[in-house]
Amino acid sequence: MIAEVDKARFTSLDVVAELSPNLWYASPLTAAMERVLGRERTQGLWPIKNLLERGVMQIYGSDWPSVAPTPSPWPALEAMVTRRDPYADGTEVLGPEQAIPLADALTIFTRNGAEAMRIGDQSGSIEVGKAADMIVLDQNLFEIPPEKISQINVLKTIVDGRVVGSKETQ
Repeated sequence: MIAEVDKARFTSLDVVAELSPNLWYASPLTAAMERVLGRERTQGLWPIKNLLERGVMQIYGSDWPSVAPTPSPWPALEAMVTRRDPYADGTEVLGPEQAIPLADALTIFTRNGAEAMRIGDQSGSIEVGKAADMIVLDQNLFEIPPEKISQINVLKTIVDGRVVGSKETQ
């Protein structure tokens, strides 16, 4: 939870907000928080959209294995876009007004991580002169329903321009 007065301070202090996936969708963990903190305060957890609107640098942190049930980033990405539990039936939503567009979520997962590590000139996006580090997916994220993002599979992993992992070779 971030106090309203502190949201404006992130940018001026050059602070990066690290986001933990099991905390931005309705889950048993947030249900426990709601019992202690109350519904209104719990609905304000992880104000991703508010921070995005203020220009706050946000990055994705897996918190695996201590919090997240899987190291896969896809359920977390889905939850950032839908604010729904990707492991449940999807009826409960945590702070639905904080859902963000897929393009913004992907920036948090890619470019922002590199920028926060001060290597944005070398990595984090596909551009001439940067490391050719990327993955090839089995579906186009922008052409599937957001509720299906958690089912994405990586077909190839490319590091510095070389294929280092491939579904075809496994």
